Amino acid sequence: MNAVHRNRIFVLTEQPNLHGWGEATLEWKTRAVCACIEDLERFVIGEDPVRIQHIVHRMNGFSFWPLGAIGLTAVSRIEQALGDIKGKALGVPVHQLLGGRVRDYVRI
Repeated sequence: MNAVHRNRIFVLTEQPNLHGWGEATLEWKTRAVCACIEDLERFVIGEDPVRIQHIVHRMNGFSFWPLGAIGLTAVSRIEQALGDIKGKALGVPVHQLLGGRVRDYVRI
């Protein structure tokens, strides 16, 4: 199945083999979200990737104007990728960082 509206971003760290994934989906705004992610990289590069809230605060506070749908999509996907990095760095699944598992199974 081809996921037409799924755009993934990849965040690297300076540590070998430590990277994170985030999905940046905003239908028909792919290039705008990618450009915004490029603009936001200056707030991420050189920062400790496990200080997620600090980085998100920096990204949200840089502009005089509200970020809107495109900017918030970019920030949230970078945040998602940083959560993936933090989970890998700590050796736990991301759901452990978010309060733990809620269900033992999901009925499908």
